[in-house]
Order: sequence, then C-alpha cells, then structure tokens
Amino acid sequence: MRHAEQLRPWRLEADYSYRISRLSGPGWLLIGDALRFVDPVFSTGVDVATYSAMHAFEAVDAVLSGAAEAEAFAPLRAHGRRRRRRVVRT
Repeated sequence: MRHAEQLRPWRLEADYSYRISRLSGPGWLLIGDALRFVDPVFSTGVDVATYSAMHAFEAVDAVLSGAAEAEAFAPLRAHGRRRRRRVVRT
C-alpha cells in the first residue's frame, strides 16, 4: 500500500439497505438477501434468510402439488410485508 494512489475522494456510505416493491411474480420469488438485505452475521439477517426460505419452500411445494402460484405465494408476500413493516418501525 506504500505506493497506492487515492483515485477519488472518500465518501461515507451510511445506509445500504433497499426496498423491494415485488416479492414474487409468475415463476419466481425472492428469498434471503434478495428479499431484503440485512447483515447475515447478525440475528436479523439470519432470521430473514431462514424464515424466507421456509416460507418459500412451503409455497414452491404447494405449487408442485398443484396449487395456483398466486394463491401459494400469497402467504409469502404477506409475511414479507409484515416483516418489512416491523423492521422499518424499529
């Protein structure tokens, strides 16, 4: 690093979270960090990853068993909205 050269000014990155408007669509759904980025090292990130995976499994299993996608994915979307509101309020 002795000969390293700074190429641009330093800047602070304070909030690197983002908001998702659609949690699922025909043939796809978001889970884990794609659903909502939260640091995976802390318990909140682990919680998002495990619970979204559990709900996604239930939705995909229902579709593979013959349920309509929109109906099977509805609980996953509702769960994602509830969790997002809870995180935003805290």
